[in-house]
Amino acid sequence: MVWVNLFHFSSWLLRGVFGLSLLAACNLQVSPALSPPVMASGNEVPLRLDRVTKAPTLNFPSPSELNKAAELELSMRLSGYQALGMAVFLPGSPATDYQRLAQLFKAIHAQSHILNDEIFPVLVEKDEFQAYTLGGKEVVFYTGLVRRLTDDALSFVIAHEIAHIAAGHVGETQSRNVINAIDYSDPRMLGDFYSVSNEQEADHLAILYMARAGLDISVAANLWGELAAREDQKQYDIFTASHPSMKDRAAYLDALSREFNDKINQFDQSRLLDCNPIYCN
Repeated sequence: MVWVNLFHFSSWLLRGVFGLSLLAACNLQVSPALSPPVMASGNEVPLRLDRVTKAPTLNFPSPSELNKAAELELSMRLSGYQALGMAVFLPGSPATDYQRLAQLFKAIHAQSHILNDEIFPVLVEKDEFQAYTLGGKEVVFYTGLVRRLTDDALSFVIAHEIAHIAAGHVGETQSRNVINAIDYSDPRMLGDFYSVSNEQEADHLAILYMARAGLDISVAANLWGELAAREDQKQYDIFTASHPSMKDRAAYLDALSREFNDKINQFDQSRLLDCNPIYCN
């Protein structure tokens, strides 16, 4: 799909060229990251490779740093939930809602770019339509979302959140905030670009993961279409206003899903994580 391939290229180009120009203006140097990535000196930042696209990306924090920060933040959040009387369900919980979530999560995780990473779902007893990741090993879901969705629809949300982790979006956002802090121009343009592009990439990868799991990928467009039709849709908007509207999201996911299904058999099924109808490394 030419447009999507160009999208990934332009996304990488803007991240790389614009980010490098900002860093150069502030007397910082960018150096290729070693494996594992390290800071070469006080004024150099590691240039890491995106785990999905294999392209260079300015992602300052290392995976271990992200995991530590996410673990600390999640610990504080879970304590806050519990202080408010909300139940928190973790791996090993016999709760029916958690068992269902964990089973669907495991199936999607096994088809992702990070199938060998240790990640798991956390379920919070909260009647809100919400799911999020802090970029570490956990993805948080509220019961208000889990109980409202069918298995396929919930699998898409799971795949979307796992995609955020696989593509390093939390680290990219933190890096973007650093760049904004040292940039003299208006940071909102770069911020909006990252939010929209990250959401689109997560949607694209979610469709791929669902297809590899043998699930119906049309559920992605159906989910957003149904939510867009609700009069009280704001309470079901998982993402912020800077992201594509529900109606627009449903339309592009419908077109993407149809093209994906039409072309999927033209690709090597054993290499779909690297080459598929959405992108090809």
